[in-house]
Amino acid sequence: MRHTLKKTGACLFALSILLTGCETVAERTGELQVVFASSNVTGSFYQYAVPFCDIVNQNSKGEGFKLTPISTTGTKENFDLLSVKEANVAGGPGIIAYNSFMGQGPWEETGPIDFSVAYVCYPDYVQIATRKDAKINGLSDLEGKAVSVNLKGSSADILATLIFDSLGIAVNSYYLDNTDGLSALQDGTIDAFVYAGGLNASVCMELAASRSGIKLVPFTPEEAALVSAATENIYQIKEIPANSYEGIDHDILTVGSTTSICVSNDLPEDVIYHIVKAIEEHHDELADAVRAASYSTATNTVDAWKDAPIPFHPGAERYFRELGLLE
Repeated sequence: MRHTLKKTGACLFALSILLTGCETVAERTGELQVVFASSNVTGSFYQYAVPFCDIVNQNSKGEGFKLTPISTTGTKENFDLLSVKEANVAGGPGIIAYNSFMGQGPWEETGPIDFSVAYVCYPDYVQIATRKDAKINGLSDLEGKAVSVNLKGSSADILATLIFDSLGIAVNSYYLDNTDGLSALQDGTIDAFVYAGGLNASVCMELAASRSGIKLVPFTPEEAALVSAATENIYQIKEIPANSYEGIDHDILTVGSTTSICVSNDLPEDVIYHIVKAIEEHHDELADAVRAASYSTATNTVDAWKDAPIPFHPGAERYFRELGLLE
């Protein structure tokens, strides 16, 4: 009997250890754990999210939360995680934010996701590239052509579909990643590829430096306006500055948006207020860590999103009003 009691006592002790181990981080620390979904660990957005979280955490001690980055397969998964509350913060380009908020594209069956905007990260531009000697001088010249739109379901694919559908241009879509798309363009398998992201993109830089050279296909003002209207002003008329790529000595008219930080509306107002305040007040530290983050400011956030259908989170809006950026 004594032996049985000893065994029972040992089992109960082990069970208590297991139950303690099952306690959540929030329960052990008393902090709200805010999960920031970014990209794979080699992706540009993960490289942005890590210093972002470090700076916020260092300058928000005592505010009752901790911001933690996690790696993901990309921006679509970020918003899927947001929808099922496995992440509280998701980073993504304008087209992903727009489609998930509106319940369009990949979210047509599952429906819209409830979130708001907190802060911008960096601008992204639509860059439609072809060979320098190609007889493609405008978007209408892509009618019937073979065009790589990156991988199926990628932000470039979703955006390209929206652009070409809005403009009534039918292309033959190829689903190639940047490396394969570049090779296919150079060997003549495809006629152009669509890149959606920041300037000085490595795939475009490599094409520009190659024997074939690069040509960026421009939008007309009317085409850019149609795409902007189709995204309710999330994509706006922009210019790719001259000399962004070797051999292009003039500005290229296009459309662009911002890769931004979107947050669950379940997050308390004070949490987002302190996140945005901390990163704005320590902007130089973030820009030192991530070159593209020089664009990450409250002013650019308001400029990019004030006329868009996705609202600011109340915490971010409160801080922007304090700065005098919103009436």
